[in-house]
Amino acid sequence: ITCVVWPTIQHGIASIQYFIVASGYIGVWLYHFLERVLIPTGLHHFIYAPIEVGPVVVNHGLKAEWLQHLNQFAESNKPLKEQFPYGFMLQGNGKVFGCLGIALAMYATTPKENRKKVAALLIPATLTAVVAGITEPLEFTFLFIAPFLFVLHALLAATMDTLMYGFGVVGNMGGGVLDFIATNWIPLGKAHWMTYVFQVVIGLIFVAIYYFLFKYLILVDFIGCIIAYIFHKYIHFILKTYIYYIHIIYISWEVF
Repeated sequence: ITCVVWPTIQHGIASIQYFIVASGYIGVWLYHFLERVLIPTGLHHFIYAPIEVGPVVVNHGLKAEWLQHLNQFAESNKPLKEQFPYGFMLQGNGKVFGCLGIALAMYATTPKENRKKVAALLIPATLTAVVAGITEPLEFTFLFIAPFLFVLHALLAATMDTLMYGFGVVGNMGGGVLDFIATNWIPLGKAHWMTYVFQVVIGLIFVAIYYFLFKYLILVDFIGCIIAYIFHKYIHFILKTYIYYIHIIYISWEVF
């Protein structure tokens, strides 16, 4: 069965990959959206790995292409986007700026008496995401109870990355701040510092967008849960009362 079915699936995966590469800004957005939204299934590897490590864009992968020409980029004053015209490998911005906004919103919507406990969870999870680019400890705290928030996260991250690409931000930014510093900011900061100013400014704007959107939606969902709980209790009370009176009527009928 696998021999019959898999070639069709493989063809579909390859078609998506080549569409992403050939579609300009739409492809950049779709790459980053799918890379994030498919994480719960593990299928995001089909999106980023063939582009980062090859052979969809270049045989040896974009990561190797970037590192191989890093000294050349550092010595040139030409915009980075002209030297490396690929808007992929920017998903680390969603991990750094996006996760920071999410964590702040989660902390802000926590009742004051529970904030110390929540902070003990959020601080290490957020640091892991921001510094190392490992987002599961934070994202999986809300993924399964509020999947719509995770989809929103993917939409915002893809939009942020595409906007950064429009402002000339390119490079090896698939991880966290360590990736930013080691393979982008330090070697290229002298010649291309303005590019990274754009990156940080756009990132901080999206921290605020994440914060306010997540805070609002968390509170709305919380209020909705309370309303649903009250409605459930009210309906339960009405049904119990109805059954009680039916029982009384039945007993009275039997007596008379």
